Amino acid sequence: MVALGKCELGHLYNASIYFTCPYCSDFFIDRDEVKEPEKNKPVVGWLVCVMAKNEAYKALVGQDYRVVSGENKIGRESYSNQIVIVGDAKVAPTNHATLDYRKGEEMVGDTRIWLNPNRECGTCYFDGKPLNTSVPLENTKVSPYIEIGNGVYVYVPFEGNQPGLKFNWNDLDAATEDELIPEE
Repeated sequence: MVALGKCELGHLYNASIYFTCPYCSDFFIDRDEVKEPEKNKPVVGWLVCVMAKNEAYKALVGQDYRVVSGENKIGRESYSNQIVIVGDAKVAPTNHATLDYRKGEEMVGDTRIWLNPNRECGTCYFDGKPLNTSVPLENTKVSPYIEIGNGVYVYVPFEGNQPGLKFNWNDLDAATEDELIPEE
């Protein structure tokens, strides 16, 4: 059964395939075409959409995107981005922004995760202000809001230096089974 959607201009479209009206958007993609995340890199966090700035994009709310070690380009086309925000025409097709997760010697001070805007492709906002330079997303008590396109996102860490967060993949690699699974 087809789920019909209707945009603000009255266009009817298949809502099970498109997040937003394909007639009003310059973006046509089937969700099955989105590439799978890299399986060989462990997840270090998630980018989660917590709010849509426009009612037409409410389908973005609750969507989560895996963040892995290294460079995570954010855009709406699957061929060149690790984080693909499907159906948001205000998100640049390629590299709207980047989440860069660094380990060990690549770290800058105590910071592992950075948000890098790409001003040539579109504006990114950080806590309501236009982002002109890279900012750290670590060592904050409250997750800052990141606005990309029509969505408002937060970064949710899994590994790193956040308060109360002790998990590190390197520690897990070095641990023995007895250290990980206590006997009952």
